[in-house]
Amino acid sequence: MLVSRLDAPTPALAKQLVEQALAAEQYGLNGKVYLDARGMKSGPPLSYEAYDQSLRDLADLLRRSKAYEVVLENTDHRFSRPGEAPDVAMYVGWYKLREYEDAFTFRPGAVGYHIASGEAVSIHDAHESGWCKNALERGITATLGPVGEPYLDSFPLPEEFLSLWLTGRYSLVEAYYLTSRYVSWRMALFGNPLYNPWRGHAPLDASTVSLKPLRGAPTALPPSPSDGVTPDPVKARETLAARRDQIIQEVDRLLEQQDRHGHTVPVR
Repeated sequence: MLVSRLDAPTPALAKQLVEQALAAEQYGLNGKVYLDARGMKSGPPLSYEAYDQSLRDLADLLRRSKAYEVVLENTDHRFSRPGEAPDVAMYVGWYKLREYEDAFTFRPGAVGYHIASGEAVSIHDAHESGWCKNALERGITATLGPVGEPYLDSFPLPEEFLSLWLTGRYSLVEAYYLTSRYVSWRMALFGNPLYNPWRGHAPLDASTVSLKPLRGAPTALPPSPSDGVTPDPVKARETLAARRDQIIQEVDRLLEQQDRHGHTVPVR
C-alpha cells in the first residue's frame, strides 16, 4: 500500500496540502524550478557525487523540455538569503543541516526537499528548525524528509523522482515509491498522495524518461500502480473462507477414515 502523510504543524496547514494540490491540478503548477547542486565531479552510483550529478541531469532534462525556467546553483553556495528563490514550483538541493534558510517563496502546488538527515525529526515542535516543518509552514504543498539518519541512498534521486512525476503517468506517491529503495524506513512523504497536476498535459514525454538501475541498461517506465487491477477484498475473504471450509472437510474425512481402518493416514 502506497502512503503519504497528510500532516503539518497545524490542522489548517494539513488541510492546505489537499486544497493546494487540487488547485494546481485545476489551474496548473506555475513557477520556476530551483536546483542546488555543489559542482561535484562524477562518482559511483548512490554517492554524493551521483546525487549531485542527478540534480544537473534534471536541470538539463527540464531545459530541453522548455516546460519550466530552471535556476541551477552549481557551487557550494546555497539558496539561503531571503528573497533569493522566489516563485518556486519545484526545488531540490543540499542543505544547512536542520536549519531552514528562508530563501523560498512557494507557489500553490510547490514540491521540494532537502537531501539532508533529520529534516523531518518533528513537524509539531515549535522550536524545530529543520526543513519539513518550516517549509510546510511557508506553504509548500509536498515535501519529504527523514526522522533520523537514513543514509543518502534512502532519498529518491532527484532526476528519477521528478521526471517520473512530470510524465503525468504517476501520482505524487507513485513517483516517490517507484524511485525509493526502502519501505518503512526513516523517510516520510508529506502531501496529497493522489496529487498529479500533469495528467493530460505532461511537461515530459514518457519515452524520454527511464529508470536507471545500479547495474545494467536503463529500464522502461512501469505501468502506474493505480492502473492495475486491485483484488476485491470481500471476494478475497469469501474465497479464503471457502478454501478453509474445504480443508476442514478434507481433514474430517481423513480422520474418519483413520478411525474406520485403525491406522494413521497422513494429512497433507
